[in-house]
Amino acid sequence: MANGFNWEVQVGPMSTPAQGVVNGTSATFYAASSGTTGQLDAAYSTDAGNSWTPIPPEQEVSASGDNAVQWRFDPAGDEIKFLIGNVA
Repeated sequence: MANGFNWEVQVGPMSTPAQGVVNGTSATFYAASSGTTGQLDAAYSTDAGNSWTPIPPEQEVSASGDNAVQWRFDPAGDEIKFLIGNVA
């Protein structure tokens, strides 16, 4: 993670799917698998869930749009640590 990532919420580590909405129209996400497969299915939406943009593992991803930013993940059997930051 780069030093500029100012995370505000950590979800996990957990091994079950989760979803939510940030209280803002922009946010930054970071997802990392702590399991053996290193795979995870994480995504965000800025258009009320009409389309989803993948969040690659161990990369900071910024999201912004006209609607509240939604997020979801499925750790695919591993544990995931999911950070949310820079909410505006």
